[in-house]
Order: sequence, then C-alpha cells, then structure tokens
Amino acid sequence: MVCLGQLGQYLLVTATLVPDQPAPRHVWGAITASIAGEAERRRFTSEAEGRIRGRDRPGRLGVWVGSIGIAAAAAAAMLLAVGSTDRVLSEEMLLAAAEVAVSQPGSYVGEFVVDESSVARVILTGSGQGFFIPDDRLPVLDLSKTYQLWVVTTDDVVISGGVVGNAPEPSAFTWDGPVSGFALTREVAGGVSVSAGDVVALASEN
Repeated sequence: MVCLGQLGQYLLVTATLVPDQPAPRHVWGAITASIAGEAERRRFTSEAEGRIRGRDRPGRLGVWVGSIGIAAAAAAAMLLAVGSTDRVLSEEMLLAAAEVAVSQPGSYVGEFVVDESSVARVILTGSGQGFFIPDDRLPVLDLSKTYQLWVVTTDDVVISGGVVGNAPEPSAFTWDGPVSGFALTREVAGGVSVSAGDVVALASEN
C-alpha cells in the first residue's frame, strides 16, 4: 500500500506538469519494459537469496522493498518518457491522479447532477491542480456546440476553466485561488469568454 500511494503521488505531480492529451504509444511501452526489467531482476535476486539462505522466497521486507522498486521504476519511466515528448498524459494516468487528488486534505470535490444523476465530477486540490471527469451519462453534443467549465470565485466572479469539447473526456486544469463552486454550460464550438449558453448544472460539493 505504501508503494501504491507513492506511485499515486508521482502520477498527481505528473498531471500537474502535463496538458490533457492522449499519451504517445511509446509511453506505456517504456513503463511496461521498466516494470518487466525490474520484476526479472527481483526474481533473479530472490532466487539467489533463497539458495544462499536455504529459503524458497525472500522475507516480507524483501518483497516490500522490491514492490517499492517496481513502483518507483514505473514512475521514473513514465516521467522520463513524458519529459522526452510533448508532455502528455493518458486517460488512465489522469484518472489515477484524480483519485489521489480526491483523497488529499483540502481538495474540492463536486458533482454535476442532472435529473438526480451525476453527469460529471470536478476536483480541485489545495495546490490548484484540477480535474474534470465526465460520466457516460453526459450527452454528446452536436459538433457546433461544446461543453465549457466555469470557476465561480468566492467573490461570485465567473471565469472560464476551459472548453471540454462536445464529447468530453477526462481532462486536467489549474486554478490559483479560492473557489466557491463550478458550473458546466453548453456553448458554441470553440468556447466563449463570457457565457452565452445554457447552464447544464452547478457543482454540488461532496
């Protein structure tokens, strides 16, 4: 659990550095190769230790340390691969980072509810890293329209948090400063600086 927590933190840090675009194909290949290499090294080491100590497998400490090594290797491979490209995140990595953000003290977690069903979630950490996570229940819009996320400040000023498209996918954003809530609207394709569309829902904080 310790190593999984550490990996989650690495993912969250990476999400802060990376825009919301699909990852290049070689990113996951690099991670997989790193994990496979570390796993093979750990297997060889444990077999050698077993022969030396007369045991079939290493003790719990050895397994725990090995697990941390695999998690760290995966995170390192991910950071290196992302750093050598256009700095993009895959949907899986972004969702994992969002889950870590949800559990962080001080994070804002809100649900956009339509007809008593959640159609999207918005998360904003105390450090200003935000995530917009749509649900399958959010209808796809015509290509001439787009969904747009809005930040409502504590002074009741409404500022665009980003255009999320006519068929939204998980995305990341940043915001510096306190907020009182979020709104999701339907606007013309490309988005607007001042909302002229209809409000889909206001976020209800959990």
